[in-house]
Amino acid sequence: HYEKLVYLAQTDDPALDFRARAAARRLGLAFERRRTGYGDLETALAAEAARAPEVGGA
Repeated sequence: HYEKLVYLAQTDDPALDFRARAAARRLGLAFERRRTGYGDLETALAAEAARAPEVGGA
């Protein structure tokens, strides 16, 4: 059986934290929040954006 709800937070959003805590409470589970960020996704998207041609460019 489950004992803990682990919220993997990509951003610091108090409203989402509140909802995750409320879900844990409803389920009768302990709550743990871990800040994961976007990892390599942010870096990869920035690199692709830098290489992409400008919209409407010649």
